[in-house]
Amino acid sequence: MGHDWGGLLAWQMALLHGERVAGVIGVNTPHIPHWMLWLHPDLVKAALQNGQTFAADPMADPISQMRRVYSPDMYVLLFQDSRMADEAMDKNPRGALRNAYRKGLMTFAEWDRLPPRVANMKYYGRPPPESLPGKDVLNVQELDFYARHFQRTGFTPAINWYRNLSRNWRVALGVNQTVRVPSMMVSAVHDVVLRPSMTNGMDAHVPDLEKHIVADCWHWTPEEKPEELNRLVISWLTRRFPSR
Repeated sequence: MGHDWGGLLAWQMALLHGERVAGVIGVNTPHIPHWMLWLHPDLVKAALQNGQTFAADPMADPISQMRRVYSPDMYVLLFQDSRMADEAMDKNPRGALRNAYRKGLMTFAEWDRLPPRVANMKYYGRPPPESLPGKDVLNVQELDFYARHFQRTGFTPAINWYRNLSRNWRVALGVNQTVRVPSMMVSAVHDVVLRPSMTNGMDAHVPDLEKHIVADCWHWTPEEKPEELNRLVISWLTRRFPSR
């Protein structure tokens, strides 16, 4: 079971080491074959200028393709090209985390009405604004815990997951992208990047799939809606693995 990057890794575990996996639960992160997540049509169409079209090629490096769609400041590409984001967040771990962990933001329908430059997802590399949008996700104690650990490690180890995307893509090129274990997908209705519509068609690659959408929730589902998420997970585990 994993959320965000943890979700990407949960799906990869089932693909690469299926004999060691009984089932998968993806939270917010859909299974998009061959690391084409950021090239999903629902994200690309919002970033393209009027009249432009683009179709992702699973056999081509995802980072190279993203450079044809997004601004160099799009957060995944920014991470590839410099340490600017690492350095900016390392200067103020608490502020960087509080800026990232937000809820009560705009919906993806509102997001899609914004100019294409906004849809380029320029999230990092700048000081947090003085007035943050939406509401805090973490309470003071939780924020203290995360800030203390990122103060110790810095943000580079976490960001390096993004810097390994092309290698991950190359390694898995010859791997069948079908997840062959029981799976559940839990989406959040207002997540503007990992949006519920991105799970449409997942059944082609995850034949045994149960899907749910959590209402009144943005990106940080485990922290925003822990009771709802636990209820869905326990129900699924009880039904699919009754003897365990």
